[in-house]
Amino acid sequence: MFYSAETNGFYSLGTHGDSRPADAVEISDELYFSCLAGQSRGLSIQPGSDGYPILTEQPPQSPEQILTSALALRDNLLTVATLRINPLQDAVDLGDATDADTVLLKKWKQYRVAVNRVRDQDSFPEMIDWPRQPE
Repeated sequence: MFYSAETNGFYSLGTHGDSRPADAVEISDELYFSCLAGQSRGLSIQPGSDGYPILTEQPPQSPEQILTSALALRDNLLTVATLRINPLQDAVDLGDATDADTVLLKKWKQYRVAVNRVRDQDSFPEMIDWPRQPE
C-alpha cells in the first residue's frame, strides 16, 4: 500500500499498478488499517510532515458545512430509496407484483417520505434522527 501526501490518498499495486503520484510512500498494512479505523471513529487522515498519513481531530464544521452535508446525505438516501422503489412499482404497474412486493413498496415509499421530511425536525441539521431503511 502507498500513501500520497499531495492527494491525501491511498494507492495499491493491485488496483493502481505503477500509476500513483510521484510523492507516494510505501506504508505498512498496519498503518493503513489504523488510518481507516481512526477515520471510522471520526478522525481525519492528513499528511504528516514526513509525508506519511497521520490521524487528527477534525475541525468543527461551519453551520453552512453542516447543512450541506445533511442535505447531501438526504439526497443520497432519497436516491437509494428511488432505486429500490422503481422495480417494485414496475411490478405493481404491470400487475406482476407479489404480496411481498406490494408490502415492501409501501415501506420504501414511507421511508422515502420520512427521509424527505428530515428538514422538519427541530434539531435539523445539527442533530438528525434518520429513518431506518426497510429490511
